Amino acid sequence: MNLKQLLLAGALTALLGSQAATAATISANYLGSAQLGTGSGVGYESGTISPGPNGATVAGVLIGGDSFNVPLNNGQFGLPSGKFDAWCVDILHWLANPSAFTPALASTLATTLSTVRPGAPNGTQRVADLNKLANAYYDSLNTKTESAAFQLAVWAITYGANSGSGYHVDSTNLGFHVDSGTATSAWGVQANTWLTGLSTATATSNYNIIYLEDASSSKDKTQDMVVFVRTGAATTVPEPGALALVGIGLLAAALARRRQV
Repeated sequence: MNLKQLLLAGALTALLGSQAATAATISANYLGSAQLGTGSGVGYESGTISPGPNGATVAGVLIGGDSFNVPLNNGQFGLPSGKFDAWCVDILHWLANPSAFTPALASTLATTLSTVRPGAPNGTQRVADLNKLANAYYDSLNTKTESAAFQLAVWAITYGANSGSGYHVDSTNLGFHVDSGTATSAWGVQANTWLTGLSTATATSNYNIIYLEDASSSKDKTQDMVVFVRTGAATTVPEPGALALVGIGLLAAALARRRQV
């Protein structure tokens, strides 16, 4: 083994060792609804989903992201310190407070989803679509309705059936469905707008997924959650007015050059 190979092997060993060392249980305190950068919870919408927690065929639930505080978090896999928003990827359990989680990579979530939601698409594809949803729309979340719409879209991707025409929030999907009122609500309609455009959506930011897995041995003490952590600056999409100004500027420059000839 040459020096380059030795250095590479050492780097891999250090990386794997650091991940193993940080894969410890954390205790997260539930603070209420997602704050979305506002400093206070934006609130929840309500509706009925199926299936529901603890073996229920249907369940009335609050729909939206959640906020947590992890006072002693040591940055496992890039998990934010202090307060952060998280999104439920587990419709089969209720959330406990405080919750004990084991932070893990998105690949662990993919394995979990392949087990609890077997068949096509597999867990790896569902996680990729979840990441695409965040990259395209997460930066636009500001209100209670948008928080609820994003949570519905997350559930549709993680549990809903996809026959090849995409994910959809409705009252008939065999993998995950809602009552008709939720399907036709403002948040239900918004979720479907995002899901319909998912295949062609443009990424406005890049996010990593950190999976917060129920740390109990039986995996039935609290909901599994995901945290989206931005990996770079947001991409600014020019407003139509700004584009018009750019066009006017280019036209003026072209006319000025013509006068000089």
